Amino acid sequence: YLEAANFYAGFKGGYSGSDDSKLGSVTLAGGNSIVSGMLMATQREASAQKTYGGDGGDGPKREAADPQNINTDSLLFKLALSPADAHKFGFTADLFKNETNKSPS
Repeated sequence: YLEAANFYAGFKGGYSGSDDSKLGSVTLAGGNSIVSGMLMATQREASAQKTYGGDGGDGPKREAADPQNINTDSLLFKLALSPADAHKFGFTADLFKNETNKSPS
């Protein structure tokens, strides 16, 4: 991210109609020759995949999807420290949370 500048900021958004999912992601990065860091946060909300069958219930003739709500959050943090040419220290944290809840039908 930092090839041409000392700071980077970016945003991505997305949508998928098949599961009505919405996605947002923010990236921040900055640094110099001694210290650099990056933070990336992503959030996604979705529903169950759409089907075109109407028969609910149980068993092999079931066509309807299980109603679900899906929420996903992720956070990535990186820090690099180079106090001298021969030394480099790094720290990385990658956090992920996923919740899937069945909606009442």
